[in-house]
Amino acid sequence: MKKKVANLIKILGITVNEIVIDIEVGDYKINSLEWIPETDKVILHIWFEVEDEEGEYEYDVDFEILSAVDQKQIYTILSKYCMN
Repeated sequence: MKKKVANLIKILGITVNEIVIDIEVGDYKINSLEWIPETDKVILHIWFEVEDEEGEYEYDVDFEILSAVDQKQIYTILSKYCMN
């Protein structure tokens, strides 16, 4: 599934290996997806603000640690964007 998602990121990103998209999958609200060719990893970026501190923080999740159901949901959502 990782290869399929990486290919969709490349298609949707056109000239870059990251797409900024807000989607909710399982317990995650993902803000962007990135394919890193050097390590062949798909990374989900989650941004959040911490109270009492300024700025945003980023939490990275490796696509491969997600359940098969969540991986398929991400693939389905990205596929729909390619169809439009």
